[in-house]
Amino acid sequence: MYSLTELFISMASGLLATTYGFSERFCGDVGAPVSCSHGAVTASGEKFAPDTVPSAAIAAPFRLKLEARWVRLKLVGPYPCYAIRVNDKMNPRFLGRRGFDLSKAAVRKLTSRPALRSWSNQVEVCK
Repeated sequence: MYSLTELFISMASGLLATTYGFSERFCGDVGAPVSCSHGAVTASGEKFAPDTVPSAAIAAPFRLKLEARWVRLKLVGPYPCYAIRVNDKMNPRFLGRRGFDLSKAAVRKLTSRPALRSWSNQVEVCK
């Protein structure tokens, strides 16, 4: 049986992923946004470290208590899998429309290249 967190992770798999952690003001509570920068508190309660921790956010309902976990992700296609920490949520309006929001460290891990603010690609959970 899947937890709700696992369900939303599976819903993000294969969809277009983007990157965050460039100090944009989309983090924190709706109505009281804060900068997505080092030290911001993620939905799981962990500190956000976009440059050093390969982490991701998933679209999930506001009321869901996110259980942080390591998930093996990869770019869609014949690419290697890497452990990425799912520890944050993005707005639920993206459910089924957008995949993972990846930290700069996660994009570097998956692509072996520096993360750009405009980066996007399909990312999936490894089987």
